[in-house]
Amino acid sequence: MRRAGVMRWVRLALFAGLAGCAAPDLGAPLTAFSDSIGKAETAFAKADQAGAARETQLRIESAVAVPNLVMRGKSGGECRTSSLACTLWLDGEPLRPATLVPKQRILLRELANYAEALKQLAAADSAGKVKAAADKATLAVTGIATLVSGAPAAGFAAPIAQLATWIYGRYQDNLKRSAMRHAADEMAKVLPDATEKFATTTRLLLLPERAAAQEEVSRAADEFRRKPSAAAATAYLDKAGRMDALLKADPDAVFRQINETHKELVRVLNDRDLSLAELFQRIDKLGADIETLAKAFEAFDKAAG
Repeated sequence: MRRAGVMRWVRLALFAGLAGCAAPDLGAPLTAFSDSIGKAETAFAKADQAGAARETQLRIESAVAVPNLVMRGKSGGECRTSSLACTLWLDGEPLRPATLVPKQRILLRELANYAEALKQLAAADSAGKVKAAADKATLAVTGIATLVSGAPAAGFAAPIAQLATWIYGRYQDNLKRSAMRHAADEMAKVLPDATEKFATTTRLLLLPERAAAQEEVSRAADEFRRKPSAAAATAYLDKAGRMDALLKADPDAVFRQINETHKELVRVLNDRDLSLAELFQRIDKLGADIETLAKAFEAFDKAAG
C-alpha cells in the first residue's frame, strides 16, 4: 500500500516535470503536507486527552493514600468567594492535569496553521488571498519562534506585506511562489530547534499508557493460566497486541519526519528545476509514520472507555 502511494506521487511529479519549463504545481504536495500535519495534530490531541485522564486516575490513587497532602490551589487558599480559581493540587502538581505536553500541542497547532497557509497560498487567485495566507504563515512562524526562544521571529512580517503589494496578474505565480518560499525559509530557521526540543518529551504521552498496558498484560496472563480457555487466550492476545503497538509507537519519529519533509519542501521552493518526486516520497513517509502513531494512540481512548 505504501509503495503504491509513493509511485502515485512519483507519477504526479513526473507529469508536472513534463509540463514544460514552468515551475511544477505545488498544490498537490502542499495539500498532502497539510493533511498529514492536521492528522498528527488530531492524533496528539486525542492521545494527550486520554493520557491526561489516565494520569488523573494515578494521581487520585496517590491522593487517596495521602489525603492530607491534597491542597486547594498550588499553595493553598483557593476555592473561596474571593479566589480567582478553585483547583486541587498534590505535591505541586494539579490533581487533574489538562494536558501532559502543552508545548507540543502548541507546536503542532502552529505547524497545522502553517501547512494550511501554504496550501492556501498555492490555491490563491488574488493578491488579497495571497496576503491573507501569508499573514497566517507569519503568525504560525512567530508562534513557534516564541515557543522555542520566548521571542518572536524578527523581520518576517515586512517582506510578506511587501510581496502582497505586487501586481497580481501575469506575475501571480511568481508572487505566490515567492510568498511560499519566504514563509518556508523563515520556518526553516525555527523548526529544527522546535522539533529537537520537544520531540523526545512527547514520550510523556506514552508513559502512563505503557505502564497500564503492562499491568493489563500481566492480569490477562494470570487469568489465562488460572483458567485456560479460548476467550482468555483471545483477551491475552488483545492485551499483548495493544502493548506491542504502544511499544512500537515513536512520537519522536513523527517530529523528525516533519522536519525532514520541510527541508525537502524548502529545497523545492528555492530551486524551480528540482523534481517533486523526493518531496512526494517524504510526504508519503510522513503520512505513514503519522498513521502508525495514530493507530497506537487510538488504543488510549479504548482503554479509557
